Amino acid sequence: MNLVEELERCRPLLEPILDRFQTHKWRDILIGIQNGRMHLWVFERSCGVTEIADYPARRVLVLMLAAGDLQEILSKEDELTEFARSHGCEALHVYGRPGWSRVAKHFKTASITLTKEV
Repeated sequence: MNLVEELERCRPLLEPILDRFQTHKWRDILIGIQNGRMHLWVFERSCGVTEIADYPARRVLVLMLAAGDLQEILSKEDELTEFARSHGCEALHVYGRPGWSRVAKHFKTASITLTKEV
């Protein structure tokens, strides 16, 4: 499957997350993947999008979108960690709903995000 086909297969899974968090539009994800700033991860029953964030103190791989089969996503932790290390990242951050903290056992809750529309 080529990148366009993979993106279209993942779109119905990922767009509801974009609608929930309202930080990106689908077009932003497409542009980010096309220019190499974001990375699409496609698995058998799930998919995700990562982005490398260069903060002043460290480089971090951010799993910003993940949808589909939860167990399959969790089983990819080693693959994501190796990708992060190979790109000079010191940590892996996962953005998601509060339920992630119950299932991502190897992660600590470092912060919460409170949102208010203005």
